[in-house]
Amino acid sequence: MKEKAKNIEIGKGFGAIRFGMDRDEIKKIAGEPDEIEKYQHDDIRGEDAEAWHYDEPEVSFAFEEFNDWKLTSIAVSSPEFKLGGKELIGLKVEEVINILKPLGLGDIAQEDCSTDETPDLHLVTVEESGLNLWFDEGLLTEIQWSPIWDDEDEVE
Repeated sequence: MKEKAKNIEIGKGFGAIRFGMDRDEIKKIAGEPDEIEKYQHDDIRGEDAEAWHYDEPEVSFAFEEFNDWKLTSIAVSSPEFKLGGKELIGLKVEEVINILKPLGLGDIAQEDCSTDETPDLHLVTVEESGLNLWFDEGLLTEIQWSPIWDDEDEVE
């Protein structure tokens, strides 16, 4: 992947990658993905979606049919990505929450998402900012963020 800037911009993207770009625009910036995963949403829409995975620097881009195949979410698992100027991957829940609070991103919610396969999975969400932080065994393993949606559920 060619993109170098690793500062997460809530509601926007990172570096030259911007929510609302189409797959060709992302490919021009990021190059060919290492893997393309095709799936269908389990919700009411039931429409097709794709996730493009890049091994380096551990980033995935999601595109959805309902939004004309525009970039609708980004997920990262590399400590190279920063939020508020801080590296978060690998930190404990309390440490991440203490970093998030002064950023004023919205109300912070927590949920236990543990399953038999993943017995210590925890989610921290800031809904107003489209931010999800996934913790496994007490440490942050993935940051997901999306655009701020308008009333028609389209990318702003």
